[in-house]
Amino acid sequence: QPQEKKPEASKVILWDKNPAPAKSGFDFSADEVVGSSDKAVDVYFTMSNEGQEFIVNKDADIQDLGQLDSFFRLEKVPSSEWSPTHRVHAEQGNVYVVWTWDNQYYKFRVVSLADRRVSIEWMRMDCGARIAANEDFRNGAEHRDSGVKFGK
Repeated sequence: QPQEKKPEASKVILWDKNPAPAKSGFDFSADEVVGSSDKAVDVYFTMSNEGQEFIVNKDADIQDLGQLDSFFRLEKVPSSEWSPTHRVHAEQGNVYVVWTWDNQYYKFRVVSLADRRVSIEWMRMDCGARIAANEDFRNGAEHRDSGVKFGK
């Protein structure tokens, strides 16, 4: 019996550097590390008074699904439990889902966590919209007729 091939996840390391260039974020659609203040950032990693955290902008959402055995099989996004503050604690082994500003879903898992550095593996989820929104909300376009609501 052939062994089932596990889908591949991309890996990336994010830093919270002090001083500048400060926090590093990630743009999932471009598969690129960007600065936390870059318009393209989907999620960024930071140290705060609360500890190590992942943060998304107000036009996106994030949720912490905790430790899951089925990272690669996770296909559906729980409809509740989005972070009302757009931030979650970073925990080694935990799985997170990000709903991006352009109506896409991505999942990632913390592979390793150290002082001011996190290594994640991530994958796009097929459960969201397959086509990105045609308006660039981050450059001032209004969010019309999509029915998509972020945050609480």
